[in-house]
Amino acid sequence: MVMQDIFNKFKEEGGGFKASLCEDAMGLLSMYEAAHLGVKGEAILEEAKVFSTENLKILMERVERKLADRIEHAVEIPLHWRALRMEARWYIDVYEKEDGRIGDLLDRYCKLARFQHGANGVPN
Repeated sequence: MVMQDIFNKFKEEGGGFKASLCEDAMGLLSMYEAAHLGVKGEAILEEAKVFSTENLKILMERVERKLADRIEHAVEIPLHWRALRMEARWYIDVYEKEDGRIGDLLDRYCKLARFQHGANGVPN
C-alpha cells in the first residue's frame, strides 16, 4: 500500500478530507507529520499538509495549553525535520571547534546518520 492510498482513506467521496478529522487534534498532528514525509509533487500529500496545518492552527485556540504548545511546536517545523536539523547543528558546531573548518562534514554527517539509523534505515 502506497502512502497516497492511506491518505485517500481519510477523504470524502467528493474529494476533500473528512470534516470529522478537524476535531481530532492528535489525528491531525499525525497527518501533518506523515504528510511531510512525502516528496514534492505528491498532490494528496500537499493537500494533507495544507488541510492539517490550517485545522491545527484553528484547533490551537480551542484545546488545552499543553496540547496547543505541542501543536505550535509541530507546525513551526515538522518533527523529523527538527531532529535532523538539531543533530546537524550540533555536529557542525563540534566539528568546527575540532578542526576549525567544515571540510568533509557532509561525509561525516552521512556516516553519523547511518550509525543512528542502522544499516536497514531503522533507528537504533
